[in-house]
Amino acid sequence: MSALADLQTRVEEIVSRVDANFGVSILHIESGQTLNISADVPVPLASVVKIPVLVEAFHQLREWRFQLDDRWTLEHSHKALGSGILTQFDDGLTPTVRDLLTLMIIISDNTATDILIERLGVQAIDDFMHQLGLSQTHVAHTLNEIFADMLPTPDPDQERYELAR
Repeated sequence: MSALADLQTRVEEIVSRVDANFGVSILHIESGQTLNISADVPVPLASVVKIPVLVEAFHQLREWRFQLDDRWTLEHSHKALGSGILTQFDDGLTPTVRDLLTLMIIISDNTATDILIERLGVQAIDDFMHQLGLSQTHVAHTLNEIFADMLPTPDPDQERYELAR
């Protein structure tokens, strides 16, 4: 059995045990072959959305729409559930764009992501991904909007233990 066939068997076995819908795409470096299992089925981007946000941020930085040292205000409406630390800080904090990008990428801060999405523009992010040839990548919502759709309430002040239950 080839390495790729063995990998496919192992991945399909794992996927079959999980009660979820998702896609897998793997590049086997040694052979250059790819393994795709439901790889073309659209799925919500979740934290993967942070990559298109980062790319669009650098695109707008190159066009001098703002600078890394600019300070953008944290408002309560930006605070998003999930990963990150900005929900713990007081409203009115003014981190730099550099701080927001760093928090978004290094600790996957959802609030930093939503501030960036709001300032960059959902449509601008989506349009640039399409200009880059990523026609199947769609950025349509902030993370807060995604949580609002999935949960009884996206309120960042809710008790985390209760939310987990």
